[in-house]
Amino acid sequence: VLIGTTTEGRVTADNLTIASNGHTGMTIRSGTSHGGNISFSDGTSGDDENRGLVSYDHSGNFMRFYTNATERLRLDATGSTTIYSGAHDGGLNILPANNNQETRLRIQARASDGTGHSFYFNAKRSANRLDITRADLSPAISVMSTLNVGIQNSGPVSPLQVGGGTSPFTTKATVHIAPSSGNASL
Repeated sequence: VLIGTTTEGRVTADNLTIASNGHTGMTIRSGTSHGGNISFSDGTSGDDENRGLVSYDHSGNFMRFYTNATERLRLDATGSTTIYSGAHDGGLNILPANNNQETRLRIQARASDGTGHSFYFNAKRSANRLDITRADLSPAISVMSTLNVGIQNSGPVSPLQVGGGTSPFTTKATVHIAPSSGNASL
């Protein structure tokens, strides 16, 4: 079916083509207590009728995405996102688009005045480490591929290294331990 055009879409998606000279789209309107759906089917019964699904539920005001007939992602009206993983090694993967790139995940909190406080998880391929940083991207905590951990040290050479020096024997750092009553320093 061609709407507004005489040229079909790409060969794997040419059954319905909608075109115009400006913004172009499609509206699926359903009742206020019902859902609107786009289903991807590879059969005529059971789960095969809904192998993939993009669904909006008006009664709950959430959007969900299905793969292999199972809900995998849900976005609710508050912007909360839930990812459903069927395996312990699944979940959320954030991957670079190309080889030799680094990947960053930003987590931000906002105050009532709109100011934000961000923390980043940076997968540093060039340094073979994971950094947890503040907004200025200077490493606050670094985890090396050797599992050495640095606190305010981006190249720890011992299992736990605090401070900016490279030698675990000459770096001066204070670790403050706060028990349930009183203080102790190490």
